[in-house]
Amino acid sequence: FEGLEGERTNAQIKHFVNVLADQLGEKYLKNTTFKSWNDIFSYFTDKIVDQRKVKGKLILFFDEIQWMAAGQKKLVSLIKYYWDNHWKNKNVMLILCGSIASFMVDKVIKSKALYGRITLEILLRSLQPFECSLFFKNKRSKEEILKYLMIFGGIPKYLEIVNLNSSFSQNINKMCFSPTGYMVNECERIFYSQFREKQVYLRIVKLLNDNLLTFKEISNNLDFSPSGGLKRYLTNLENAEIITSFTISKYFNSGSIKKYKLSDEYLVFYFKYIEPNLSIIKKAGSSNLFYNLCEKKWNSWLGFAFERFCLKNAPYLAKLMSFQDQVIDFSSFYSKGSIKYQVDLLFVRVDKVITVCEIKYYDSKISTSVIPEVERKISLLPRLRGYTFEKALISLYGPDKSLFDSGYFHHFVNLNDLV
Repeated sequence: FEGLEGERTNAQIKHFVNVLADQLGEKYLKNTTFKSWNDIFSYFTDKIVDQRKVKGKLILFFDEIQWMAAGQKKLVSLIKYYWDNHWKNKNVMLILCGSIASFMVDKVIKSKALYGRITLEILLRSLQPFECSLFFKNKRSKEEILKYLMIFGGIPKYLEIVNLNSSFSQNINKMCFSPTGYMVNECERIFYSQFREKQVYLRIVKLLNDNLLTFKEISNNLDFSPSGGLKRYLTNLENAEIITSFTISKYFNSGSIKKYKLSDEYLVFYFKYIEPNLSIIKKAGSSNLFYNLCEKKWNSWLGFAFERFCLKNAPYLAKLMSFQDQVIDFSSFYSKGSIKYQVDLLFVRVDKVITVCEIKYYDSKISTSVIPEVERKISLLPRLRGYTFEKALISLYGPDKSLFDSGYFHHFVNLNDLV
């Protein structure tokens, strides 16, 4: 049974009854009035649970539970009552599924009513790059697929919209830079459907768009009081995979704490290119707005987008390099001292190895000229007693012969590995 977005309880109940009538083949139910969820569950328990003739497990699946509940917790409490008194000893498996992380955490997982009753919790994350590549059915190049992933991430809905018979430029123009493009208003849909206090969440996300900030820095920038619920907002955004927190710097500096950054690929692209040009897009007469608006800074943006892509997919990269089981933490690393430098991505491993990753979005193979650059960064990193440094190069086309023969890097990851 699937809830209907935005409908009130009476409409949710009517829809539930119609679906039940179809599943049971009892059309008369559609003309039967049920005044409450209690009436429905009572009927359902008597008709389906208690009198079923087929032996075996009955799987009861409530999808989009937040809409079924009309955003309230009363339905969850009623489900708890029927589970305890009528369903749990009748070989019933109950699955509650929802697309709004904040509701699922606050009203289901942390619900006092369901405390101790949840046997499995699954946070359904976005798809990994190799899974995303299957959407393209070998019709588009790996370079093109990577560009889509750097803009849309691993969200199946977005990838389904891509027309495999059109080029990257044609699709981006249609989806993001035309008045009726699906992605033009997607930001509004995300925050309207996911969060009740959408303006508060939007302020947080916009602040983190170009910044890596601590809890205190976010609080000060947005003028949140210590008891203003900021931690809950950040947790909800993390559960929705919109922002990500990193804590790896504590291994180099005992005073370091958790920092947050916007990690949703589409929102990064939206705030950079779509939102500032909304008025132009809404009255667009050109079919090539994408390059007209983005061309000047496009290549540099792709470089930063590739770094974000690698950071977000760090566990996948660790798997490609065969040390995923040893990873304690990962992050990018920025120096705070007088000498400024950045490590694109590094892994701290339980086997006392720190893997330093150099990320390059170049349209050619990487030469030995990268070695001094990486050596400088490693020389500036704080030393951890007993740890060994390994070096990894993540690029589109890998090393050239001279770099490969040098034996400098321990690991190489290229485009063919990624997608």
